[in-house]
Amino acid sequence: MKKNPMFRTRKLTQLFFVILSLNISSSSFAQDNFVFENFSIPQGLSNPTINCICEDKYGFLWLGTNDGLSRYDGYEFKVYKNNPSDSTSLPGNSIRTISEDNEGNLWIGGNNVLAKYDSKKIILFCKLHKDKM
Repeated sequence: MKKNPMFRTRKLTQLFFVILSLNISSSSFAQDNFVFENFSIPQGLSNPTINCICEDKYGFLWLGTNDGLSRYDGYEFKVYKNNPSDSTSLPGNSIRTISEDNEGNLWIGGNNVLAKYDSKKIILFCKLHKDKM
């Protein structure tokens, strides 16, 4: 007998909410104090609109914004932007996705661009063209 896929989806949804409610109820007894800091342009962020976040294997936070890529080391930001006269710069400033592969390379996607950041070298951004894929 074939099972209805909606039944499975409903059961998974119910399981998710049970686990979530157990997690919330158990964490309500915890007395952890959290400190939140707000970052924006005055603190060095390239743009206040963050589209994506990725933490690499070194603990850096990479933030893709509408105006470049920001790397946060826990103390300060380093900003990467497109420089038309530098072929190794970020190929575009509107960053939509960031992912790290098994070798520690960051793959950065934006509007019609895909860039690879090789952390083993100083900095290398390479623009992948559609005809070379």
